[in-house]
Amino acid sequence: MGVLEPTGTANDRAIFINLESFYHIAAHRKEEADRGKISAILVQHTNWSNVERALERLRAEGALSLAAIAEIPEPALAELIRPAGTPLVKARRLRALAQLAAQHGGLGRLLSLPTEELRARLLATAGICSGSGDIATGNPVGSVTAPVAMGEM
Repeated sequence: MGVLEPTGTANDRAIFINLESFYHIAAHRKEEADRGKISAILVQHTNWSNVERALERLRAEGALSLAAIAEIPEPALAELIRPAGTPLVKARRLRALAQLAAQHGGLGRLLSLPTEELRARLLATAGICSGSGDIATGNPVGSVTAPVAMGEM
């Protein structure tokens, strides 16, 4: 077991892309981190294609961040996310999450809280259910995690 030397082949790229997807390396970027938390709220009681439409509308307005969402009036936010269904309810929930993040100095600082404290704060926020709270902490209940060992290929 160990780290293999890169060979520059397509196999190297395929392995990296699969690992990147598996570990959500891109989620460390701010927009992707915000997008993940926004999506966790938008996906409640709807299907993913509707969430994608709402996310695209947010992106088109430059509002695909919690900081931007905190600045949008609730009725305007509701209109942007209408494709995801229950727009007024979800707009309130998104604004509550955006305000929670702002109170802690941004999403990064909020997410750096110890897991149990973070989960408690999320669950105390209007509209954040245990499933969304667990996803936001990176510890979904019932998720399966397994170590991956890469040996000789």
